Amino acid sequence: MLAYTLFLVAGMSCLGAALSAKAPEGRDPPTLGLHILLDFGKSPLVVSLFDLGRGLGYEAVVLELGGNMALKAQVDAPADWSIAEIRRLVAEARRRGLEVIPSTSLLSHPECAPRNPQYIDRAMGWRLWEPGAYEYMARVVEEICELFGRPRYFHARLDEAVDAVAANSAKLGVTPADFLAAHIRRVRDICCRNGAQLIIWHDMLISREHVPFANSLGGLPLNCWQAVEEIPRDVIINFWLYDFEPQHAAGPEFFLRRGFEVWLSPWLCPAPMSRWAAERNLPVLETTWIDPSAYPFTQWLVRGIVAAADWRLRGGKPASGQPADPLLRAARLLVPTPSRIPALQPLSLPPVPSDDAAAVETGQTEHLGRLLPKAVTLGQTSIPVQRPALLYQPAPTLDDNLRDAKPPLRVIRADGTSREINGVNRPRGQGELILYSPAHGPRTGTNIYGPEQVAVGNILQDIAPDTYGVGDSYIPPGGFVLSAHCGDDLAGPRFLSGMGRFQPVRIVDADGRDLLAATEEASPAPPGLRIEIPAGRPVREIWLVHATLRALPVLAGAGDKLYHLPVVGHLAVEAPGFQETFEVRWGEHVACWRLPRCLVDESGRPARDAWLAWGTDDHDGSAMCLWATRLRLTKPAGLTQLRLDPTPAGWRAGWLIAAAALVR
Repeated sequence: MLAYTLFLVAGMSCLGAALSAKAPEGRDPPTLGLHILLDFGKSPLVVSLFDLGRGLGYEAVVLELGGNMALKAQVDAPADWSIAEIRRLVAEARRRGLEVIPSTSLLSHPECAPRNPQYIDRAMGWRLWEPGAYEYMARVVEEICELFGRPRYFHARLDEAVDAVAANSAKLGVTPADFLAAHIRRVRDICCRNGAQLIIWHDMLISREHVPFANSLGGLPLNCWQAVEEIPRDVIINFWLYDFEPQHAAGPEFFLRRGFEVWLSPWLCPAPMSRWAAERNLPVLETTWIDPSAYPFTQWLVRGIVAAADWRLRGGKPASGQPADPLLRAARLLVPTPSRIPALQPLSLPPVPSDDAAAVETGQTEHLGRLLPKAVTLGQTSIPVQRPALLYQPAPTLDDNLRDAKPPLRVIRADGTSREINGVNRPRGQGELILYSPAHGPRTGTNIYGPEQVAVGNILQDIAPDTYGVGDSYIPPGGFVLSAHCGDDLAGPRFLSGMGRFQPVRIVDADGRDLLAATEEASPAPPGLRIEIPAGRPVREIWLVHATLRALPVLAGAGDKLYHLPVVGHLAVEAPGFQETFEVRWGEHVACWRLPRCLVDESGRPARDAWLAWGTDDHDGSAMCLWATRLRLTKPAGLTQLRLDPTPAGWRAGWLIAAAALVR
């Protein structure tokens, strides 16, 4: 009982100090910020997200630290991020003009909190009834604030803390509302001593009686929402909701009426909340909740980041002079053309022989000729695109097979479990599982109320992390999307969530015919493309401007490789007494021209020597892209010929060589 009494006395004295102390003053809060969780692992793409955010007009970035940081206050914690690396991230963000806000979990979500078994339970959260718990918390906050150079704000989370509030209030013998109010005041006081204004998530301070939706967690049985009346009004309430609709405005208004500063946090579909925030001039803190190194090909992550900037800053319109497609704009920012490109010598591409066994249909070639640009500018060199070479032997597609399929169709997972597909290429209804193929268009057109799994060939590629939150996915050329609605029947979403990334999947009709098998049949060995090189000084680099018509499946890697990237083709260079061959990998050197994406290497790091060379929006709402790849010779050589040999995979994907150039 003495400990409980001391807690209450400390809380009351802290209340007086908190109400009298002033929050740090300074310039206006950032209009738009990006929240990046670092605790999933050591992501190599964080700085790329800085570039993306800054290029879109973001003003701040929240870096959330947790148990895998090398903090002095950690106890027996394996560290993915060293102190020096965190300092470097902070410096890189500030170098780009971004305000940096630290965050760590100071009540719930122990997986995102510092590790100390004396004070932090790995299942529940902070054990604040333990003597010395707040002194330890103060050391954590002080160390983080010092690491971040005394920031203006500190985000302490405090979200989804039902178990933590219940356990701590029971141990301390106080009501949940009294515990939560006293805890917020003490955390706020710790932050103020370090010159930082406290930011917390909203959900434990509101009940479903006020706003009837899922993240109003402060109601029965705890009724800890009552703490909202007992905390200082300089605490910033960060209101989060991923499916914001007009009726949900009652949530942030609940806090605005009580005099709190409110920030808004959407996720994958930020347009409704960002629009509402812009009308009221409220800051938006766009969340990611995804490790960018684990999902380098997840397109909806960057789409959300781009869309938040458009709606909060520009009323839904892209920046002046920018393409409308959010993925294309993100690709331009994540894989920008280098500032210095040497003088390039364009090469003339020979025509593909019309009598060749693998000749491309004339109609396809003419259609591409109308869509491709007349020239691509790299550095100071304008490279003409006069006669693109298309190395392509199309295999039967899923759409071809769907025309003859006998319904009903079923999808079969790698573990053998199956489920009936309710429809193909039509709007998704209540509780339905729908298959979307490229014939549907560039995107599914679905809302966020259901997961969507993206496959290329017969291999699952992008996996939704939850049962909702993902919608309007890109349908990759050469692939498909499975979309399940989250209605009263969750069998469809659970079926999809049980699929593993990089696992094979089958689509069969009523006769048991696998509709994906024919699309992966091996093609005969394709011929190559020979390009003669005019005599001159020795060649140092080869440049290709290229793309593929279809996407190719990326597979799980082995050892230190996160991914196994398929080889599109080989480029062989020849000179008297010298020969060198390069592999051209899909996802590292080139990507689908209707599917802009971040190029990475097999370890998940941003690709080197590959850039987006050209991109534009198409009339059907998709994007078209060409990629520039620089291949450096081990030594300068007087080359006489280049030979481009597609692999069977590249042959089926359609390797489009728009232009080639040399650096002498």
